[in-house]
Amino acid sequence: MRKLTGGLALLLALSLIVLLGLRAWQSSLQPALSTLDTPFKAVQLIGGRVLYGKLDRAWTNYPVLHDIYVVQQQQNPTTQQVTSSLARLGQEKMVLNTEHIVLIQSVDPDSPVGKLIAQGEASAH
Repeated sequence: MRKLTGGLALLLALSLIVLLGLRAWQSSLQPALSTLDTPFKAVQLIGGRVLYGKLDRAWTNYPVLHDIYVVQQQQNPTTQQVTSSLARLGQEKMVLNTEHIVLIQSVDPDSPVGKLIAQGEASAH
C-alpha cells in the first residue's frame, strides 16, 4: 500500500510540474504578442499566404482573425503587367491553428498596406 501511495504522489507531483511548465510557457507568449500593438496584424501561414486582420486570442492554440484582407494580384493580358490590390474577405472570422502560423507582424497604419486597410475600413462602414 505504501508503494502505491508513493507512486501516486510522484505521478501527481510530475503532472503538476508539467502543467505549471505549460502555463509558464503560454504566459511567456503574451508579452511578446503585446508588443504587436497595432489594430491590424499580418499573419503568414505555412503555405506562404499572408492574411491581414485583427487578431484575437493570439496567445492560444487557436487564435481568431477577423476583418480579414488579402492581397490579390491581377495580370493585364496585353501588357503582362501585374497589379496588386487589397480585398476584404467580408465579415468572416477565421480560426487559425498556431501550428500553421509562420509569422505574426504588426501592420503600421502609415505603411502602404496600413493605408489600404484604412481605406477599406472607411468604405466598409
